[in-house]
Amino acid sequence: MPATFSEHTALLDAISAGAYRGEMELRGEGLTSPEQWLIHFGPHASEIAESGFLFGTPDVRRLALTYGSESAVPGYNFAILADDEYALRTISQYEFGLSAREAVLFQGEAVEVVHYDDFAQAVFWGPSIQGPFVRIRCPLDPDDPDDAGTLAGIEEPHDLPFEVLDKEGNAISSHPDMFSAIDAAMARGLEMGKGRIPGSP
Repeated sequence: MPATFSEHTALLDAISAGAYRGEMELRGEGLTSPEQWLIHFGPHASEIAESGFLFGTPDVRRLALTYGSESAVPGYNFAILADDEYALRTISQYEFGLSAREAVLFQGEAVEVVHYDDFAQAVFWGPSIQGPFVRIRCPLDPDDPDDAGTLAGIEEPHDLPFEVLDKEGNAISSHPDMFSAIDAAMARGLEMGKGRIPGSP
C-alpha cells in the first residue's frame, strides 16, 4: 500500500483530537484503501476527468464549497464511497440540478467522516488522486420540455437513466439507473487502469 498522504494523516489526527467536534467525526476505519472506489458529483465532472482535482479548499470546514469558482488553489474535496448505497440514495434526493446529474468515479485514499447532519463522506486531498477517472451523466434535462414526461414518471432520482462517458464526453454505454451505471463505470475504470497500482502516479 502506498504511504498515506501527509494531508490525510493531518486530517485524521485533527479529527481524532477533537478539532472538528460538532462538525464531523471519523467513520469506519478512518482511512480508506487506495483501491476504494469513490464518486464525486458536481458540475465540474468533465474538468476533473480531464485534469484531476486541481482545486479544492485548504479549510475542511468549507467543504460545502468544494471544487469550483469558490477556490483557485489545491485543497480538500469530498466524495462518497461508491459502494455506500444509503449515501448515494441520500445525495440523489437533493435538488435535481446539474450537480446531481454528473459525477466522476475514481479510486483513492480518503478519510471517512460523518458530518454533523449524519451524512457520510470521504474527504481527500485533491492532488492525491491520480485517476483514471470515469464520468457518468444523466442525459435527461429537467428544463427540457421533451424530457418532462420521462422525468414525471420517475419517483426516485437514482432510478433515472445514466450513461457512462468516454474522455470526449460521448456515451459509450447506457444504463436504466444510477447504480448500474456506477457498476459499469468501475468496470471501465479497472480496464483503463490495468497494470497500475491505485494511488500511485
